Amino acid sequence: FCYDKTLPTLSSITTNALSYTGDNIYYTNQDSITVYINGPSDSLSGVKSASTVYAWFLPEGVNSWQGSHEYYTATYDSANNRYYVTFNLSSAKNTSTGQTNQGEGRYVICANIIDNAGNHLQATKTVIYDTTPPTATGMTLSKTYTNTGKTTATALGVSDDLSGIYNVYWSIRNPDGSERMDRGPSTGEWYKDIDISMLE
Repeated sequence: FCYDKTLPTLSSITTNALSYTGDNIYYTNQDSITVYINGPSDSLSGVKSASTVYAWFLPEGVNSWQGSHEYYTATYDSANNRYYVTFNLSSAKNTSTGQTNQGEGRYVICANIIDNAGNHLQATKTVIYDTTPPTATGMTLSKTYTNTGKTTATALGVSDDLSGIYNVYWSIRNPDGSERMDRGPSTGEWYKDIDISMLE
């Protein structure tokens, strides 16, 4: 006889989408997503299942995911002690209306871990689905003519209303259009100090 009223645990929930450093939100431009429930554990009665994953679409201004939802059955990967499941975000239901195919926006994914005594642990992760490219109004150069090879490029009006801007990358091209070198990410407010002489 085993008396267990302690919830099971897990080490993390991860996905194959992008997760930026220091940000607990995942970002993707793909409808298909794979969710991993890593390290499910219960030291007393043992883990019975972590095979149920729920998903909701949350409309703007809605923060409760207790309404309509869709659920998916995960598969146990014994070699890595994790459960995983792949599904399409378009199949997740709008928590307010119950409709699917909601497109871009905020999705909440919830893993349900159950131990052999019947204790449930639920853990959630937010995914932002964004298929619209960011926008910019243009760019400027601090010098368009130079005998030192140095100039500063600044991107203007850079914005993205849904997932936000991660970075702005720059490259230099020859007059014939061929690329000379990727100059890497921007610094600060989307500008990059460029030394063309270093590329010769």
